[in-house]
Amino acid sequence: MITEVKIQELSKKVRLLVDNQLTKEDEKQLLEEISQNPRIMDILKREQSLKDFIKTKFVNKKVSPTLIQNIKDKIRIIPA
Repeated sequence: MITEVKIQELSKKVRLLVDNQLTKEDEKQLLEEISQNPRIMDILKREQSLKDFIKTKFVNKKVSPTLIQNIKDKIRIIPA
């Protein structure tokens, strides 16, 4: 039986997998765990669906170079 702590740990790894943040070895280990546990597979599907939803429904608007420079200039202001 899988514990709640283990589920939380695997959920975190699933999020890292979806974001391509796992090493190849960790990815392989997680995929083996997923194949043996349908509950983790459900978590993976849910995380992947959420990521896909965000990618398709939210537009990442481009910011003008002028705005970027203005922000940088404001950050660099050093009080006299």
